[in-house]
Amino acid sequence: MFGSLLFTLAFLIFLLDAARSRRFRTVSHTRLRFEISFPKEVSVAALDGHVLVLIATNDRDEPRFQIGEQWAQSQQAFGVDVDGLAPGAPALIDAQTFGLG
Repeated sequence: MFGSLLFTLAFLIFLLDAARSRRFRTVSHTRLRFEISFPKEVSVAALDGHVLVLIATNDRDEPRFQIGEQWAQSQQAFGVDVDGLAPGAPALIDAQTFGLG
């Protein structure tokens, strides 16, 4: 009886610690933010398109060549559509962007 109570208590402590660790990681990730813009020297007109941020964990190759279909081995890519993005105005990729939060 004492053994099962001790096990249950240890398991609850483990779950609380895991929840606390996960909450900490989530909070730190929500601060990650990319603002991508272009100067008027590139284009005076507003642009439409897709802005991509590629994140790689190594410098072996260019990140765009490290994106693959094997999820466990691929680097990460995130993007947003932009319509009428003016020079100097940022395209925002943050925790609200699918996959980054």
